[in-house]
Order: sequence, then structure tokens, then C-alpha cells
Amino acid sequence: FTVGGVQAAVLPKGTRGQAVRATLTLHFGDEKSLFGQEQVAGFAAALLDKGSATMTREQVQDRLVELKTEIVFSGGSGRVTATLSSRRDQLPAAIALLGELLRRPALPADAFDELRRRSRINDAAQSAGNTEDFPQRIRASLPTIQYALDQGATVFLASHLGRPKGKPSPEYSLRPVAARLAELL
Repeated sequence: FTVGGVQAAVLPKGTRGQAVRATLTLHFGDEKSLFGQEQVAGFAAALLDKGSATMTREQVQDRLVELKTEIVFSGGSGRVTATLSSRRDQLPAAIALLGELLRRPALPADAFDELRRRSRINDAAQSAGNTEDFPQRIRASLPTIQYALDQGATVFLASHLGRPKGKPSPEYSLRPVAARLAELL
């Protein structure tokens, strides 16, 4: 069948509660065109659920709730994957929504800027020894972190630094990052 311009086939299979899970993986690029572009697919995937040309982010979320559907986007080197979990009776509408998000993504600038800020936290952690660079880079994320704290959220920041080969190593410690962040907040 075709829904929202996307051709789909459903293989009959008994499921508990009529649950349906579908995975769509889109591959792109080649070794040469993807060189140095490690974050592109991840950024693209993170932006796909932020709305479309005809739907705001909130409208997309409302529609997902209405359809009792979850769509998760992920990205990696040369691929973007959409995983859809829904109920059988909602599948055509869920696929249509997925098609809308993939074909006409909004890719809002503010969401992209937030992704860049989050990415810079990891970069800052990796350059924590560079006292000139670290404060400016981590500071870019402070308004978002502070807003979440002010709203009563418990904020967890996760990162990694280097490759310590299976055992703790002081040179890869994130303690300088935590200390500097505590100073700035």
C-alpha cells in the first residue's frame, strides 16, 4: 500500500496487543563524501522530529500521542534510521507522519544551535586542559542548563574524555570539567 507517498508492505504476524515496530534505514554518501562529516547524520537525525513544513514540533508531538506512536531517529556514519512503534490500526497514519517528517523536515535553526551547544560540551570536555578555550565553550550551554535547574529539573550531563584503555587515568578525568561548570553555575 502507499501512504503519504511512502510505499509500505505489511506482513501478517500475530503480535501481543497488535503492537507494530518498523525500522527504516536510509543510507547516503560514500567514503570520500563522508570524510570528516561524522556528526552530520547524528545532527540530521536529531532534527527530524522537530517539525515539518506543515507541522510544528508541538503538533508532531500531539499527533504522536494521538496515534499512540513513538518515532525515534538515530544517525551514524552514512545513515539515518527511523524506528516506529505503534499499533496495527494506527500504522498507516504513523507511516504518513514519518513520511512527512522525512520528506519535508523543518530543520529549525534554534534546534540546530542547541545541538551545536551540546556538541561543544563534549568538545570542551576533551580540551578541558586548555583553560583559554574551555570557559567560552562550556558557557554557551549555561543558559539551557540554568533554565532546566530553575524549572526544578534534575540535570545530568554525560560525556567522556579520551580512551583510558579500561582503567581510570587522571589525564582523562572529567573533574576539571565538573569543577569549572560548578564555578560557572
